[in-house]
Amino acid sequence: MDRALTIKSKEALELIKNGTADNHPCSRLVHCIRECINRCWNVDLQHVYREANRAADLMAKLSHSIPEGLQSFDAPHAELGSILSSDLSGLLLPRLKLHIIFI
Repeated sequence: MDRALTIKSKEALELIKNGTADNHPCSRLVHCIRECINRCWNVDLQHVYREANRAADLMAKLSHSIPEGLQSFDAPHAELGSILSSDLSGLLLPRLKLHIIFI
């Protein structure tokens, strides 16, 4: 079974690919993820910038303001609706890079 896992944190991606020391604060979580990946699956791990996955990023932010547990929604959050519309229209957002030059 093929799976794709996109991760917006390069650090998290490296931890998952390379593993962690037992005393690392995320070692248990990383171990569980690696255990799932090592099952009979073909998993492709990829880094994705936050801007490329705005819907998932917004949903993660919204999760801090709702009760724990399974949530069901009749319609997407107002902000999520505009993000999904942008995705459907093919709107691309450039990744802003700030270069500072001291003279």
